[in-house]
Amino acid sequence: MSLDIPVQTDRQLGLDEFQELFRDGKYDARDSESLKDAAEILLALGNNKSFLPDLIMKELTDDMSGQRDNFYGPSVIKLGHPTDSTVMRANIWASATDEDYRRSPNAFIYGVPHDHNFNFLTVGYWGPGYKSRYYEFDYENVEGYTGEEVRIREVAFKSLGLDSVMLYRAHVDIHSQLPPDKLSITLNVMESGPEHHYKDQYMFDGEGGSVAVVLSSRCSPNLFEVAASFGDAEIQEALVFISKRHQSEYTRACALRSALRGAADEDEVERLVAYGMNSNCGGLRQAVHRFLAH
Repeated sequence: MSLDIPVQTDRQLGLDEFQELFRDGKYDARDSESLKDAAEILLALGNNKSFLPDLIMKELTDDMSGQRDNFYGPSVIKLGHPTDSTVMRANIWASATDEDYRRSPNAFIYGVPHDHNFNFLTVGYWGPGYKSRYYEFDYENVEGYTGEEVRIREVAFKSLGLDSVMLYRAHVDIHSQLPPDKLSITLNVMESGPEHHYKDQYMFDGEGGSVAVVLSSRCSPNLFEVAASFGDAEIQEALVFISKRHQSEYTRACALRSALRGAADEDEVERLVAYGMNSNCGGLRQAVHRFLAH
């Protein structure tokens, strides 16, 4: 399961001090074991209960200038980049009675099992913390298409309590979060290099037995569809290339589906159908089935 890190310290760090120590310690968020070793200094930052209110006050009086490149949404406060491959953020977790939750409950994806395509280390900073059901799965055995049956193993149910530190491992840990009893805040140190964008992230159905949604920040099925509609031979060639070579099987399937729709003639359709049906990738076979069904 997501790993509890049994670390203790009374030390307090400021945000700049933490980032300097993270760089000097050569911690690498792309390596879960290296990131785990940063638990003590993250707890030391979490012990500093004034740095975040001070930062929020500065943002409020400075027209939120430090959040202009924050693409995570209003429940996240971006805290900076300790390294080129790492980002820090504070996550605000609304309780079921808070206005933010009552107004936009889907913004918090509570009750939806999901994995992550990046490692992150987190500490409970404020409030009682969210509860989670924790699972594990074998990412390499998942082909990555909607409706695919996946075997996941439930391993725990617990809260991320105040001043507790946990490590979430990319493509290993799944959790289904429940609202905290009161508004809570966590601090995260996360992998943010470009590599993780090429591996898919999944939401699973409520029972956790199949893929409900494939989350892939580098793939736009709508863009593929628009590209295919132009009837351009070079674009078509690019879609076919992506369907054969991309690291993400979901992206490959989306590209093949669009290539089929943009095929110049029946001969090309037949070649692409044969390629997809003879593939060992379930997502490509599903793309062909969906194309033929329409």
